[in-house]
Parts: sequence; C-alpha cells; structure tokens
Amino acid sequence: MWIEITTKPHLKDVRKIALQHSIKEDLGVDAEVTKTADIYYIRGNFSDEQMQLIGRTITDAIAQSFSCNPVQKEDGWIIIVKYKPRITDPVEQSVLKAISDVGLQTEAATMMQKYVLKAQKQDAERICKELLANENAHDYYIGNKAIDIK
Repeated sequence: MWIEITTKPHLKDVRKIALQHSIKEDLGVDAEVTKTADIYYIRGNFSDEQMQLIGRTITDAIAQSFSCNPVQKEDGWIIIVKYKPRITDPVEQSVLKAISDVGLQTEAATMMQKYVLKAQKQDAERICKELLANENAHDYYIGNKAIDIK
C-alpha cells in the first residue's frame, strides 16, 4: 500500500519552483514541472482506516495533503527516484517509528520522490540524471504510465 503526499494546491510548492528554475537556468531545457510528490510504500496489510491514520501521522496537515493508493493518469513524464536498497534513508526510519507510535506494525517502508514533467523524453532523462538522481545512491524510473510502486 502506498501514500502520496503533495503540497496543498493553494500553497507554493517550493520543490517544484526550485526544480523549474534549475531546469531553465542550469540545463537550458524547455520543460515544465507539473507535479512533485513524496511517495511512501508501506509494506503490510492495513485497512483503509489504518492507512488514513498513517497518512495523517506522516503528513503536515497545514501544508500537505495525502491520498492512499491513488491511481492517477499523469500528463507528462513520470520520474520516480528512490534510494538504492543498500542506502539507509533516515526518512524511512522516521516513518517506521511513526507507524509504531500509533500502534501499528509494518514490515518496511520505502520513501520515493515523484516528479511529473511536460518535456521531450530525452530532456526528462537528462533532468533526472543531472538534477534528481545520483546514480551511485539512487534508483529511478522514467515513464509515461502509472506504475506499480514497490
């Protein structure tokens, strides 16, 4: 099961703004960032109510909104970036603790970053490789379809 967390629509998405600036100024690429999100893949068998509880626990209710197991058709190239299995992510450790603090148990949690870009495919690949992912530390996916995130 997974939770997608985004900046609330009425607030500025500073990650989106910064990435848009870097794409234009650093790479000189014509591309539009249409969405950024954090995705948490939570391994375990949870009810809808438990997933909502986890979502509320790991989300900043003032600045962020979340959805559980969203199936969305995105308009553009989807880039998913996550740490390689051998790299410890402190955010994942915090999520595991938060889940335990509300009385639930999970096998594992994986944090990923999601970006949606309107760009040519080669530009999306360049943006991913030069701005979003470090090949030594990250695995990534670039595609134009929703994927089964795990």
